[in-house]
Parts: sequence; C-alpha cells; structure tokens
Amino acid sequence: MENTAPMREIEIFGIPALFTDREIPPGEQRPDMYYYELISADGSAALLGTVLTVIPVEIPESGERDVYDSDLMLDTVGGPLTPEEFAEKYLSPVSGPDLEERYGKND
Repeated sequence: MENTAPMREIEIFGIPALFTDREIPPGEQRPDMYYYELISADGSAALLGTVLTVIPVEIPESGERDVYDSDLMLDTVGGPLTPEEFAEKYLSPVSGPDLEERYGKND
C-alpha cells in the first residue's frame, strides 16, 4: 500500500522534498523516492517527521546528518502534494518553458 496522504513541500539542503510529521512504514514507501527520518537532537530521540526526496541526500558514513533551521525551507506558496504528485512534478520530463512553475524558483 502506497502512502497517498498530502504532505508539505519543503526544501532540505537545497533539494526539493516532502515532509510529514509521521513515520512512513516500508510497505507504504515508493521505490522511486528516498526516505529520511528526522530525529530530535535533545537526547529523547523522538521522531520529528519523515522527509521524502527524489534524489538522495548526502549522508556521512556515521549514518546521521545534522539539520539546522537554515537547511530547511517550507514552500509557503504551494499546497500540499501527495507523493505521486510530487514525483510527477520532479521526475517527469520537462516539456515547455514552465520551469519557474515546476520548481517554484526564479533562477
């Protein structure tokens, strides 16, 4: 069963991503996405949420990477997306000059 609940679009380390405040079990994960759990650094090891990306995030050999406020950016313009909509947005071939709309950025 794939997870189809809408999630917030974010950017982490400059990579487009989706965020949910829940854990996503392996049976609900899409094989074309990478899943990262955000864990509290306060010593409680509490799950803060899960981040989904279409390209891998560089992780050190330790298996952990610190995430600071400056590493995360919430998309305040767009609405929630399902993982399927997110994959369509970022994995589909571009067929026109709509890059600003597709990525939500002006370069």
